[in-house]
Amino acid sequence: MIVKSIFMKKKALLGLSLLILSAGCTTNKNSIYEKQIDTISYKDYVEIVLNANQDDKNIFVFTTGNCPHCQKLSPLLDRYYNNDIDDSTKIYKLSLEYRKNASNNFQYVDSSMGYCSGKDDDCIKILDERIGKYLFTTDNLHDEGIITNGDPDYYYSYIYTPLFIFYEGNKEVKIINAAEKLLQEDEEHNNFYYDSFKSMMAYPETNPNWNEEFDLIPYNKADKTARNTSSSKNS
Repeated sequence: MIVKSIFMKKKALLGLSLLILSAGCTTNKNSIYEKQIDTISYKDYVEIVLNANQDDKNIFVFTTGNCPHCQKLSPLLDRYYNNDIDDSTKIYKLSLEYRKNASNNFQYVDSSMGYCSGKDDDCIKILDERIGKYLFTTDNLHDEGIITNGDPDYYYSYIYTPLFIFYEGNKEVKIINAAEKLLQEDEEHNNFYYDSFKSMMAYPETNPNWNEEFDLIPYNKADKTARNTSSSKNS
């Protein structure tokens, strides 16, 4: 099962999505490994990418608490972060959980993502638009099990969990959706899982021709929007 974070125009379907994304997602405090992967806010994610040096490598993993594939991949991610990656590459987790607030609106638990609205004040909709543009531009649309949806009633359909976004500097160089295909083998073959996982996590030898400026910003409570590109680098 693929856990989607898809927001549709019909409120009934939005409510159904809420049931899927109900539980919280945090850093695994019981990990046997020394290095811990921090769970950061969307605002932190934006600032890390905007302030990155050209040679910085950062990997961001978007998860939800009720995503079974996120849970199965979590120990592999911890193992990889501690044993098979140099200290110059950082890995962070972000949670896509959302809930109904006192005003009866759907809002992300991470307040810097704003409201779960499917409108221009929705940070995840903006991120999705960027992912979609990246995939089309770099001709990677069908890599790693990407599924598209042309239904005009969908606001977007690229945000699945777990979602991995790889950066060099402030440019995306690799995006992986639907990583659950790694977990379809016999569960006794843990070494196979890990070998496949390491291969999946490798940075590409040649980066795609992707020169779009990073234009995402965190939700701004003052003007109740994230679509404020004029101040995107000053937020």
